[in-house]
Amino acid sequence: MREEFVAFLSTSAPLALVALAVVVGALALVFAGCLDNEFITWDDDIYIYANPHLQSLTVDNLYWMLTNASWMYWHPLAYFSHAIDFTIGGANPRVHHLTSVLLHGVNVLLVLGLFIVVLLDSRRRRPAKDPQLQYGIWAIGIALAVLFGVHPLRVESVAWAAEKKDLLCALFVLVAVIMHFFYADARSGRERKLLYGCLCVAAGLALLSKAMAVTLPALLLILDVYPLRRHERLPLRALLLEKLPVAAMSFAVLLINVLSVKDADRVVTAGVIGWSDRLLLASWGFVFPFAKTLWPTDLVPIYPLPLPAELTLSNPRYLFSALALVAMTLFCGFQWRRGSRGWLAAWACYLVLMTPVSGLRTLGSIATADRFAYLPMLSFTLLAGAGLVCRWQRARERYSPRLVMTGLCLALATIATVLGFRAAAQVEV
Repeated sequence: MREEFVAFLSTSAPLALVALAVVVGALALVFAGCLDNEFITWDDDIYIYANPHLQSLTVDNLYWMLTNASWMYWHPLAYFSHAIDFTIGGANPRVHHLTSVLLHGVNVLLVLGLFIVVLLDSRRRRPAKDPQLQYGIWAIGIALAVLFGVHPLRVESVAWAAEKKDLLCALFVLVAVIMHFFYADARSGRERKLLYGCLCVAAGLALLSKAMAVTLPALLLILDVYPLRRHERLPLRALLLEKLPVAAMSFAVLLINVLSVKDADRVVTAGVIGWSDRLLLASWGFVFPFAKTLWPTDLVPIYPLPLPAELTLSNPRYLFSALALVAMTLFCGFQWRRGSRGWLAAWACYLVLMTPVSGLRTLGSIATADRFAYLPMLSFTLLAGAGLVCRWQRARERYSPRLVMTGLCLALATIATVLGFRAAAQVEV
């Protein structure tokens, strides 16, 4: 897989440069306004400009970053990144916002890279030997990466300096998943050890960035089933054993964060919101990213917890959310039985990534947030891209391939332009 990926890039170097230029240009147009933003008093104070522990990289400050969880969360790598920004530019918000935009740009390129890796794994015919298919993969991949990058749901993670932990966590999760694809197809023992080590390091860095990565072992196991199909040639015991290092790190980070939240006295207990109500709240939490991805309007910084009287099936929001979850699960299961396994795999990946922030365990007065959709929606972004490539391959047998691809790219570019304008306006808020 790694060799195929390198060969694909080497045989299409001009298209890779086009991809880089398009991604950089699109993100610059949308997020340039971030550089003019100031810090805000929502977490930017305690995480950045009013935190004396981040204003220099001393041994005492590094120890504080590794051991502090006084504000509910333990994310030392996020603290360290803020400290580096402070070392470079002091309290100048432009420097802190610039690094967030750059990290987001790297993530968008990694999304494009992961899209190519997934397609290379699923194609029986080598795209490197089919220039037309190669062109189609690049065109659709670039369009979807830009759509992901400029969507208004990305603004909160990029424009809010304190939420750099979202970007760092996503970066290392994406690297870990790509390394897992390479590792699964590696042939030599030395290569497998190197790739497995890179996977574990990336997973550890993701967990040091944000606890949302605790479900990464389950995500890798789902990918083993589909699209990698490793369960067909390896026993389940072997697949589980190789996840143990990542699972052990995830459990340790989960335990640290659970204890820190308990000490902070910010978790909403079952006595305040019962488990039946939590399930209703989580049903909306799972559906929320889909709804806002398809129709990104009325995006706000805080979506407060509903009143206890509102958490009932008679409330249309929770009734429709619960029905949508059941319907989506049945639909994906039906598609699996028909042989379209990508739907259920994408749905399972989405549920796993979304579970930590779904609302099953609530903190403070927040029910959900735009930034929670950053990683989970990637599974359906990749599924949509793979579906478009398959449809384009069928269409090019009947129509002009370039004509079909031009029309498809124009449609995606139009959607990206509309979303980009909305995101750019939101950046300035």
